[in-house]
Amino acid sequence: MDQEKLIEVKLHGATAFFTNSELLLLLRFDKEIYGRALKRGKGILRARKQRKREFEKMEQNIKGDENGRKKI
Repeated sequence: MDQEKLIEVKLHGATAFFTNSELLLLLRFDKEIYGRALKRGKGILRARKQRKREFEKMEQNIKGDENGRKKI
């Protein structure tokens, strides 16, 4: 096997490692699962970005409070 990155998939009682092409091949058999996984991924990434923005905003407010200023 060449230096292709592996994707780790944790299953109940086991861990599987797939190449990108192997995983895509499996997902092609059921397009509905592939669609759900993509939709779920988009939601998770949006939520992560939102949490990051909220954390950064909170940090800015704390720094403003430390300098005697309040940011609204």
